[in-house]
Amino acid sequence: MASGYIEYHDDTGQALATNYARVSMSTPSVPNATDAIPLPTSGCKWTHVEFQITHTGGTDDPRNVTVLLTWDSDGKEIIAGPSDAITVTETTSSNGVYIGAFDLGIVPTYPAITTAPSSTTKERGTVYLFIKCDRVNTTTLKIARLHWHSLSKG
Repeated sequence: MASGYIEYHDDTGQALATNYARVSMSTPSVPNATDAIPLPTSGCKWTHVEFQITHTGGTDDPRNVTVLLTWDSDGKEIIAGPSDAITVTETTSSNGVYIGAFDLGIVPTYPAITTAPSSTTKERGTVYLFIKCDRVNTTTLKIARLHWHSLSKG
């Protein structure tokens, strides 16, 4: 059974806002990424999304993070969400670094009005994560990963 993830990864980070910030999630930026399995859009289950945000300003910790996933960069073709408020947890290893996750448990299909990307288009295996936080002073998204596994053996 194949499994994997796609990700957004930026050491600088995407600044979060009280309205949704958008990032694209695609093939992981890891060594040997050319060997990475692209995100399947059928015959698989998308299990969960995990993310890491940093907060470097003030004493107000980030909280009430809300997310949604879409097929398109405009946010009109929603896959899942918007979520309820997600509580983030500060990691013990580094002050100001928070992690959170939300379960999906969906078998994705392209909406009827959308043309699935062909193997030659850049968008193949890309979905868009929209994320917002109610405390945004110097809060950024650094990493987000969408995990999946195939439904067939082999």
